[in-house]
Amino acid sequence: MHPRKTPKSEAAFRAAVALALLPSGSLLGAASGFEAYQIDQWMSYEVKGVRIRPQLDINMMYNNNVFSASDIGSVEYVDLRNPTQTNRFTLNPRVADLIGTVSPGVSFQVGSEDENYLNLQYQSDNTRYFDLGVAPAPMHRIQLAGKYDNQSRLRMEGAHSTEFVSSFMGGWVNLGNTLVDRWTHTTSGRVTYDSSEKTDVYVSGSRNYLNYEGVNLYGNDGWRGNLGASYKPTDRLSVFVEGGYGLTDFIRGTPALGFIPTSHVYGGFVGVRGQFTERLEGSIGGGYEIREFPDIPGASFSIPAANISVSYAFRETTKFSLAFIRRTDNAAQIARQGVTYATTTFNVQQALGTTGTWLATAGVSYQGGTFDSLTGFGAAYEPIAGTTLRSLSLRTVDYKRDDSMLSLSGGISYMPRRWLRFGLNYSYDNYSIDFADAGLKDVFLPTYDAHRVMVGVQIGY
Repeated sequence: MHPRKTPKSEAAFRAAVALALLPSGSLLGAASGFEAYQIDQWMSYEVKGVRIRPQLDINMMYNNNVFSASDIGSVEYVDLRNPTQTNRFTLNPRVADLIGTVSPGVSFQVGSEDENYLNLQYQSDNTRYFDLGVAPAPMHRIQLAGKYDNQSRLRMEGAHSTEFVSSFMGGWVNLGNTLVDRWTHTTSGRVTYDSSEKTDVYVSGSRNYLNYEGVNLYGNDGWRGNLGASYKPTDRLSVFVEGGYGLTDFIRGTPALGFIPTSHVYGGFVGVRGQFTERLEGSIGGGYEIREFPDIPGASFSIPAANISVSYAFRETTKFSLAFIRRTDNAAQIARQGVTYATTTFNVQQALGTTGTWLATAGVSYQGGTFDSLTGFGAAYEPIAGTTLRSLSLRTVDYKRDDSMLSLSGGISYMPRRWLRFGLNYSYDNYSIDFADAGLKDVFLPTYDAHRVMVGVQIGY
């Protein structure tokens, strides 16, 4: 699995809930009374061409496993250097908590999403863990998005988000109940030029930045650029081909961490996108990807890659979506280790009733990852046959492993106004890991599962 997504944070869950609460125009368009619902503009004010929309999210979540802890609890072992003494290695305990978050904010927009627009949004997350009695520093989110189309040949669109997060990471044995401060920046954009009625060329790019502050974790600063071209055999479908190059640099959270060299990625895709039938639309692409570690002999590898995203309108009130991605990356725990990850996601949206104000959602995703063989000197806890004890030895270990994450989610939302939404949501994560080296099992990274239930209200667009 993609290593940086192993512990699903409260912030990520809130974002998923917010997305699930948003009404889908294709689902609500057929509902009676939708026009009156659509033109409800309260909580939206225009001043000299700038649309100002105040925001307020209030959420309460129960999480039965805040630190993404394993049920193992501890590992009992003997040190071969002193075999007469039994020792205990304690893992993070399973802790449940009620977590409340209040997120005020404001949105500024010029133009309309249907035409050219520029939107700037800010929100501050103020969270409290009630049983633990912990209130992290206020977290900040800034988002910028825009689109430009000169109605001739040139089209541009892009988005950027910056977040300051202070929360428990979970799932990492060496962090426990330490609040981890981190900055993230995510940017994506695309420029398209129509060279004729049936052909276009485009340039797209993305950048992802993650920087931990004061903890022994590697962040990263990675970017990728793509050059592609499309041909439209029909008005509804485009055949495309594209190639890309990118690199990933690593950022040390503390000077104690060693330097990790840059990795490079090359790849190419061919595929088709557009409206396949009256009800089916999306993009299907396949290709090849190469991940290189120029300064590490034998660490480079290549894989067949895929990027598929399709949706099917089963009926006017029901929509299915399916996505599959297979790509390469770098392991977050051991930054010079390559990983192949594949993610499959299936979601359902169902409008309830005839008013267009009730929406049910459900989803399942499976994320699997294969981590390359990588050896290094470290601690291994060897199982002792016939006992629950292990023996601690310092030796060369192989960090090769297979990971998997199964996630289930479901929820229902009620939207009596376009600017007012109530939601009840549930999610479940099950993370498992299989090390090639038995001496690392349940110690280097623990398996875990977690249940989360959230109720919330959103005011604003």
